[in-house]
Amino acid sequence: MKLIIFIYCIVLAYSQQLFAQKDNFPFYFESIINARNQFDEQKYEDSKNSFESAFLQVKIPLAKDLEKATEVASRLNDMTLVQRFSRIMAENYGRIPRLKYFTNEAIYNKLNIELKSQILFAESKFDMDYIEILDSLILDDQALRTNGPIHYPNGINTDSIRTIYLISLIEERGFPNERKVGLWGYNSAISIIKHADFDLHNKYLGDIMHSNVMNGDMLASNYAEIIDRRCNYRHEPYYYYQVPMGYQQLSKEEKQKITARRNKIGLRSVDQTSVIEVTPGGDVIIKPND
Repeated sequence: MKLIIFIYCIVLAYSQQLFAQKDNFPFYFESIINARNQFDEQKYEDSKNSFESAFLQVKIPLAKDLEKATEVASRLNDMTLVQRFSRIMAENYGRIPRLKYFTNEAIYNKLNIELKSQILFAESKFDMDYIEILDSLILDDQALRTNGPIHYPNGINTDSIRTIYLISLIEERGFPNERKVGLWGYNSAISIIKHADFDLHNKYLGDIMHSNVMNGDMLASNYAEIIDRRCNYRHEPYYYYQVPMGYQQLSKEEKQKITARRNKIGLRSVDQTSVIEVTPGGDVIIKPND
């Protein structure tokens, strides 16, 4: 009897430990940054281990990280891991990693067929009403931007109207993450938030964006770009330098502060995520480093 109780206590403690690890995004971000750095250094085995360590910390890893982990596993020729990461993505996001993350196109095609039922099931769980509303909002949003400078109908800032409506939808239905509304719906919502330039000081959207970055529902890259966009409109220095214009002119200390800010939301340094080239004519070319 004592042995049974002892075993039960061990199992309970282990279960509680696993539960405590769920949705630990600060640790998740730290491990993901390590994994991507190790990938750049071609330390693929270490990178694989860091990705797996990160994935233990959250209920559902981010799609972009599952894609990169798939690339690592593919380079290691670990087809079991390639299939596992692809399956997790299919079951939660309704798609598998893009072809560029596979070293073998035949494997990509094979998994697309094998995981078709998981993809369709994930798609069946999308909030179609939410998607339909977002489609309508983004059509209105883009209609204003097809002929150059924006002219609001009757002088009414319709971007603000769409934003306030989206906030009410988020309060009612939750943040439109990719698992809820698919990649298209998510990108539509991000475009609406991005164009809400009336919210210069992030009074309405700041907390919403930050909290959803920290729970994995909004990509840090989108968040950083939007925050920097508002900084630009306020004629203030960028906060994250997601679009790294002027980054090269910063001091070493300023770059370190920016890197620390970026790391907190799961972004690597600007130097690690962007290749900045200056042409002989003085033009700056920025190439993202995935």
